[in-house]
Amino acid sequence: MSDDSPRPDHTIRVVKWMVIALTATMIALGMVLIFAILTTLNDEAPAVPETLDLPEGKTPAAVTLAEDLTVVVTKDGDILFFDLDGTLFRHIEPTQ
Repeated sequence: MSDDSPRPDHTIRVVKWMVIALTATMIALGMVLIFAILTTLNDEAPAVPETLDLPEGKTPAAVTLAEDLTVVVTKDGDILFFDLDGTLFRHIEPTQ
């Protein structure tokens, strides 16, 4: 009596390579999808003024860019709001 069924080790090898191929395909598709999402969400960066008129003696600690203004937090804790052209339009001093 001859057994025409494939050997178990051959079947296991085929399944193993199918799993590896599927895993590689899913990883590649995931990376392409993440890249596509990041590039479509990042359409335009906010406008950055060429210069900011910081008050005398103020050193910036953090800068935040928005669509229509730039916010600078100084090392002293002051919050400075600038227009798109870089002119200061609001200054908030920290309270003690």
